[in-house]
Amino acid sequence: MGWGVGYRTYHVPLVRINLTQNIFNDIASMLQQVHERMDTLIGNPTDWLEVPIYDVMAKIVARVSNRAFSGTLLCELSSSSCGRSVL
Repeated sequence: MGWGVGYRTYHVPLVRINLTQNIFNDIASMLQQVHERMDTLIGNPTDWLEVPIYDVMAKIVARVSNRAFSGTLLCELSSSSCGRSVL
């Protein structure tokens, strides 16, 4: 995390209140996103497969986080942009 996160703490109440209170409503959607991303990145290999675990997990966390913060509808409108930041 960057330097500014500790000084600009506007995100803390959002996570603590809004996201935390609604987390159970989003669990199924987030789990679906994990499954979809795992299938895309790893697939279903029949033999041993070397996986760059840090890269794979970073991509999964990014996709699930975007789904949690932006919601299912926004991610479904453009599934290709769901895993990318829009700044």
